[in-house]
Formats: sequence, C-alpha cells, structure tokens
Amino acid sequence: MKKITGVLVVLLFIGGMAFSQNAVNSSNLQNGYNVQVLKKLGFTDSEIKGLIKIQEDNQRIIINARAELDIYKAELKKLLLSPDVNMKDVEKLLRKSMDWELKLRLAQIRQQVESRKLVGEKKWIKLVRYTQRLREKRLTTVQNRQNKKNPKGDNLKRDERVKKLLKELEQLLNEQKR
Repeated sequence: MKKITGVLVVLLFIGGMAFSQNAVNSSNLQNGYNVQVLKKLGFTDSEIKGLIKIQEDNQRIIINARAELDIYKAELKKLLLSPDVNMKDVEKLLRKSMDWELKLRLAQIRQQVESRKLVGEKKWIKLVRYTQRLREKRLTTVQNRQNKKNPKGDNLKRDERVKKLLKELEQLLNEQKR
C-alpha cells in the first residue's frame, strides 16, 4: 500500500509539473482549460469554475514572473557580452532572477495543490493524463512541421551561425587588443 501511494505521489508530482507549465501556455484552451474536455472527463460545473478561478488567481503572478525572468535573461546576456564582465553585477542579476523563479514555481505548485484538493485524486489523475497526452500531441505536431520545413534538420544552419558568431567574437577580441 505504501509503495502504491509513493508511486502515485511521484506520478502526481511529475504530471502536475507538466500540467502547470503547459496548461497555461495552450493557445487553444480558454484560461488553460478546455471546458468541453473537462466535462467529458467527468468534472462538474462547480469544479470547472473552481479550477478556472484557481488558475486566474495564480495567473497574474505567473505572467509577471515569466516577464521578469525574460528581462533578467536579456540583461544577463548583455552583461556577458561586455569585454569586462563584472561578476558582482552578474551575481546580483542571478539572485533577482532566482527570486522570480521561486515566485513562479510557488504559484505553479499552489495552483496544482489547490486544484488537486478541489477535484480529488481520481479526477486530478485524469486531468494530468489528459494534459500529458495533449503535450505529447503538440510536441509531435511541432516536430512534424519542423521536419517538413527542413528535412535535413537545423544542425547545418546552427553550426554555420555558431561559426559566424565565433568569428565575430574573435574579431572583437582582436580589435580590443589593438
């Protein structure tokens, strides 16, 4: 019994992480949830409203945190491109970004926990399985589109870009030495 409970907890955790990261990003899902699908999965109207409310409550934090993280990533890239990288500035920026990463993860986990409490274990598992299938389907679709656009793969283009950037960096370094 303890083994089953342990396995269930691990599955819920893994599935919940996939759910929290992908349900929000889905463009074809209203508020991250497809109401018709939730009804087919056996969710009641009050559960659906509750799930949407929980997500909306956490959505502001998640969106703000992602925006801040994007800003910090850009600032970090800019800092690292300078010839004399100030490690204290890099550390400060990383600490700020870690604070926002923490806020993001806490909001996602809070959303998972509250949603699971609202609908119960069985329905939660159904929801997690559904979102995993949806994610896999999206990944397959994206991969198929990429393969049709470039059947040889992007490795050659990527390698060429890397070589070009390395040459530019080398030129910049040589100019600074002069």
